[in-house]
Amino acid sequence: MAKLGLKPSFSILDQDDVTGILKDCAGGTTDLATARQWQWTISAWKSAGLNAAQAQALAANDSERLASVVMARYEERLTAYQSVDFDDLISLPLKLLREHADVRAQWQQRMGHVLVDEYQDTNATQYEVLKCLVGPDHSTARFTAVGDDDQSIYGWRGATLDNLKKGGRIGGAKALLASALFGKAGTIVGSSLESSNTDIADEFTKLIVTQQAYSANTKVITTTNSMVQDLLNVVR
Repeated sequence: MAKLGLKPSFSILDQDDVTGILKDCAGGTTDLATARQWQWTISAWKSAGLNAAQAQALAANDSERLASVVMARYEERLTAYQSVDFDDLISLPLKLLREHADVRAQWQQRMGHVLVDEYQDTNATQYEVLKCLVGPDHSTARFTAVGDDDQSIYGWRGATLDNLKKGGRIGGAKALLASALFGKAGTIVGSSLESSNTDIADEFTKLIVTQQAYSANTKVITTTNSMVQDLLNVVR
């Protein structure tokens, strides 16, 4: 961690710690809701691999420009406090792997083979970490990624389905479609495919089959948020 300017005793901040520092960056008069919004914005930028200067250059409006200024002050305080947030736990290893060839070579030799599960829920920074770990020889990169675009649920925190498309650029990897689904009745499989909503259906068209027989037709019920909340209240 010394290569990153951190002591062995560095601290990892939780959400409340982060919002407290962000409020302090604005003079201490900022309300909690605004600080939370800054936190989400800064987290999204970090997930995309951007620092404060890059975020400021890409800011599209006054709100984002203000957030980028706060981000710069926030980064200064993290350095002074010898602290990191949860996003740094991904972005800092990437910085280490990119900027220090000896560290990168050590981890490439140590990993051997990299397996990534739930690949559809990875963000841009995690994709860059993967590229660093599998090594520079794109003909022998050793990694396996497993994912399903129809199960992507973390776009709100930076996950991007683009990583499924870009996976083939690492080591000339090939995409293999697992079309046999075990443990589910044919009716359930058919209904799931009919109701699925994917942004890249044209690139990952599925023909899913199951060995279990079809049963009675399923019934799809459209609900509102209030209906779901009422049901949760009953369960609780």
